[in-house]
Amino acid sequence: MFGILMLAAFVIGSEWLVSRGVMPAYLIKARTGQTLWRALLSILVTVGLVGWLHLPAVIAIVVTIYFATIIANRYLQVFEAMEREKRG
Repeated sequence: MFGILMLAAFVIGSEWLVSRGVMPAYLIKARTGQTLWRALLSILVTVGLVGWLHLPAVIAIVVTIYFATIIANRYLQVFEAMEREKRG
């Protein structure tokens, strides 16, 4: 139960960090498609390192949640921009 609460807290914290613009530098200026591929590559590298170095799997879970939040936020911004152009 405690683990689920900690993951929920991290999801909320990730959303707060991404909404404030706290992201890796290689994802800030990237286009939307590049953001997707770079984030997926980062997740795969993290999963590989966790498996290879026998680190706790929680690290891969936390990184996946953070990058998924970044991807979702980026696509939300793109869709909102498309909606604004349709209305205007």
